[in-house]
Amino acid sequence: VESIIGKEDSFWFPLHAAISVSAPMGVVQVLTQLYPNDLSKLHFCSRDQGETPLTFALSKIESLKMAWDKARVGLDDGHDGHGQTEKVLLRGTVDALLGSNGSAASLPNSLGRLPLHIAIEKGLGWNEGMAEIYNAYPAAVSVRDPLNGDFPFLAAASKCNQTGVINLSSLYLLLKTDPSVVA
Repeated sequence: VESIIGKEDSFWFPLHAAISVSAPMGVVQVLTQLYPNDLSKLHFCSRDQGETPLTFALSKIESLKMAWDKARVGLDDGHDGHGQTEKVLLRGTVDALLGSNGSAASLPNSLGRLPLHIAIEKGLGWNEGMAEIYNAYPAAVSVRDPLNGDFPFLAAASKCNQTGVINLSSLYLLLKTDPSVVA
């Protein structure tokens, strides 16, 4: 397998391949242990945009959620419901892709976007993995998104979830961590 997907000049690294097919969280966790160096490798999904496994997974949040929905068997206990299970899966995936030292949170994609920028763009909530990304690389709150020039708190203020509601806790926590970005 490694000779097919694990070389620098090939199209897919194992972690990127697993994410691309929405592999179960357990598979992703095992691959992060087998291929820890792949956490920092860029896979060029298109000619001009390379993604680390973490930025790739964050950019595919919608398809990951749909895959988890289809594979829901045995995940719900009947009390927490769909939302709680999804949060656990998102946090687990983010934790696995951050790696043992969390350095993946500081690695931008080829466009210069940090995982925090993409997490906010995709509407990831503070309790769905954004806190883990922030805790691994707190300096990201002071880094403008190279695509639009916004600080993370401003991007969060303009991002609504599926029901049209702004996630005020994420906005507050991002702004609280570095109030100087308002000035």
